[in-house]
Amino acid sequence: MKHLLALASSALVLSVYAFGAAAGYESDFAKAQATAQAQNKMMFVIYGREACSNCQATKAMIKSHQIKVTDSKFVLVDLNCDDKQVSADFNKRFGKENFGTTLPFVVVTDSAGNALVSSGGYKDAAEWEKILHAAQRKATASSAGVGTAPSGTKTDWPFKAGAPGTTSTTR
Repeated sequence: MKHLLALASSALVLSVYAFGAAAGYESDFAKAQATAQAQNKMMFVIYGREACSNCQATKAMIKSHQIKVTDSKFVLVDLNCDDKQVSADFNKRFGKENFGTTLPFVVVTDSAGNALVSSGGYKDAAEWEKILHAAQRKATASSAGVGTAPSGTKTDWPFKAGAPGTTSTTR
């Protein structure tokens, strides 16, 4: 019985370790940013919670490669909105008002952590791909020093201006 209890405890610890932070995701923004800078990658930041079906659907699309957020181009970041310090840091950096009211809040940043695009709520894979392409175009334009909007400028791309439930920002 003692061995069975020890085995069950070990399995529980391993499962919490494996699933506590989504596999392949960094849960510390500062560490993710340092990695992104060192490797010259963009970041795909998901701000949500485990009990959020939209958040889990987005992660499932990434895991199944429906959304092409590859390790060669992105550092994946999974931030828990239920953690008060994480929420304060996220809101200070990105401003919750830019996302609407539905999780997940997603920000694609350049390697320095500057927002290229942001969006809130559920999106299908095709919508996420449009957002990723827009971020990649902005990152390319930014590195070339052309076509970038001034810091703090709000834009509606890749969506039509005023389309309900869509938000995108440039910082």
